[in-house]
Amino acid sequence: MIYWGSQRKLVEVDSWVPELHDYSVVVEFEASADKGKTAAAVATVFELVNRLGYRAEEVHSNIWLDLPGYHRYNDAGFRVVLRDLLKNGVRHQIMLGDEIDSVYPSRNFKDKLQTAELLKLNQMTKTENWFLFTRHLGSSVDKLIRDCTNISVSPVYDADRDVISCEIINAVDCEEESIFKEVYPAHKVFPLYHRWEPTG
Repeated sequence: MIYWGSQRKLVEVDSWVPELHDYSVVVEFEASADKGKTAAAVATVFELVNRLGYRAEEVHSNIWLDLPGYHRYNDAGFRVVLRDLLKNGVRHQIMLGDEIDSVYPSRNFKDKLQTAELLKLNQMTKTENWFLFTRHLGSSVDKLIRDCTNISVSPVYDADRDVISCEIINAVDCEEESIFKEVYPAHKVFPLYHRWEPTG
């Protein structure tokens, strides 16, 4: 598969993204720091745009992407957009939440608004929406998000080989065993996003 940003930086990957066929999916990219979870998530967004017919205008994220036309928000704005998307039944959208632990932290106390928002995430069916999020290992993210995850991706960045190897458990396709895919050359994915670019 080929991805590109506005500067047409070519990246080849093993494609793993399933055809949705009228349903929606929640994907987690879980790893410790510097393992390539954000890069793997960004590569997935570009595959959805380039191969499966999503438009840049249908992409929403809390990080900067080299994808002219997408919508970018701070963490609070990202929550508002996701809530509106779920409430209004908007179709055919991609939500990329980086470091979702900081957007929807683990439930240390009862947050009624957060609970109401995330209960609807579990009912996000037949809308062809993708909710992609990165998180650290452990239970730092709200349990409701973990419970409704359909696909789990565990990336490992190998700088020597310039590859991000991904172990994928895909409940959408009812696969009993993990599959392994690669993003390469990894260094061409990194310019496609910037986690620390200030939001406007």
